[in-house]
Amino acid sequence: MRFGCCLNMVSSEADGTGIEAINALAKAGYDYAELPLAEMTALADREFRSLEEQVRRSGISCEVCNNFFPGSIRLTGEDARLDTALRYADKALRRAHILGAEIVVFGSGQAKNVPSGYPADKGYSQVVQLLKKINVCAGEQNITVVIEPLRRRSVI
Repeated sequence: MRFGCCLNMVSSEADGTGIEAINALAKAGYDYAELPLAEMTALADREFRSLEEQVRRSGISCEVCNNFFPGSIRLTGEDARLDTALRYADKALRRAHILGAEIVVFGSGQAKNVPSGYPADKGYSQVVQLLKKINVCAGEQNITVVIEPLRRRSVI
């Protein structure tokens, strides 16, 4: 059995990555860290290189990234822009690859939730179209994108 920890869940710094906890994670015997891709993609190049160095020095790897898309990039509805999403995904997946990630989790509920009044089947088609194109980019980086099955709670 291997153990990993989602560091953005314990983040105390403004960047939201949780990287400040990676040495404690390594010291506790964890095998890998899971880091948030949206937050890492938002970092300036210099800040990302610093994060990359912290991961390297920690002695554990970043095998998984979560939080693929930030909520500010709409993936469904009238405001969805496939070209913007693909440019973002290319940068994000390159950064994940640099850190050694093999898996990127596509949850991104705020980004992919279908807006009220927009046909759900159209929103679903938009996500499918996006994922087909992202698959090419992810394959070039040797990354598998897995889908987190988010759902809204039904109120009865």
